[in-house]
Amino acid sequence: MKVRFLKIVDALYEGYFKYEVVAFHPEGTPMNRQEYKMALDVAESQIEKGDFISAEEFEKEEN
Repeated sequence: MKVRFLKIVDALYEGYFKYEVVAFHPEGTPMNRQEYKMALDVAESQIEKGDFISAEEFEKEEN
């Protein structure tokens, strides 16, 4: 019975933890932990492929 109770508590905690707001999208909408992890995975993939620009290049584009 204790194990079952702990599994229920763990499932509730994981559900909360997964959907907790941890960041915000550039336009201001909330981003939960799951979305944040996905965004980090995409960014990491882009970096590995060389699909990025330097800060200097970004500044030139903005001006």
